Amino acid sequence: MKYFLIFFAAAAIACSVSTSCNKTPEYDFSQDSVRGLWGKVALYNEFGERLSAFDNVHIVAHVSDTTHNFSDNSLTVFDTTISTFTNAQGEWVFRKSPQGYYTIEMLKDGFGKNQIFQYHYDTTRADTLPTMYLAQRPQGSVRLNEVLLVGTILNISRTIFFVGTRNYALSTWYFFDTIAGVNSENYTYSYMSGAKNSDGLPHNTMTIQKPLDKLYSAGFREGQTVYVRAYADNYRYVRFQTGKDTWAYPNIVGESNEMQFTMPPMEIQ
Repeated sequence: MKYFLIFFAAAAIACSVSTSCNKTPEYDFSQDSVRGLWGKVALYNEFGERLSAFDNVHIVAHVSDTTHNFSDNSLTVFDTTISTFTNAQGEWVFRKSPQGYYTIEMLKDGFGKNQIFQYHYDTTRADTLPTMYLAQRPQGSVRLNEVLLVGTILNISRTIFFVGTRNYALSTWYFFDTIAGVNSENYTYSYMSGAKNSDGLPHNTMTIQKPLDKLYSAGFREGQTVYVRAYADNYRYVRFQTGKDTWAYPNIVGESNEMQFTMPPMEIQ
């Protein structure tokens, strides 16, 4: 699933601006009247534990906009990149940011990337964005044991395998498609079943129950063979949007085996 954004313009303006070197900035977040973009990042280790310092996360914003010049009926494309780093509290700011559509990446060595996709900023105010999470890849894997339809409910039996004797939690993602070879990049529908603690044990087996209504809403139909595969993820799971209908899962591990089932008649819903 790939999406391309094409701009047609009579004239183009391109520039590159860097708002910070790799230094810990100090911000006054009480200045809500100052136009710009504010945000915060929190970091989690491979066990889903919140860390104490959130500094030096690289914040990179790709900004684009298209304006119409009514005098000569031309279009102008604006395209630039600005960047900064978080302070110890995970706070970052772009002061007096240009107008446009922002795709903002949060990057730090050893942590999965996170991203805000195509956020529109119009420069009339100071915008505070939601706290974003960066997590390390967890330790573990998952196996599918059985997929069984019981009336209107899809029952998926799975086993999560933990590493070591430490008590920590793993989340599980499920990916569905009508084509064999479904995975985290080629799928029609995804579902996260929540996290499960190891309680110091090497594995955990349980059955999750998934109503079929979401699958029908995603376009699956009676008689189709549906393939499913699972992955383990950090307790503080992260996914981010990469296109209109596409998502990335930066920290998933332990790809499971693939299983299949046949969609029943929709009338039984």
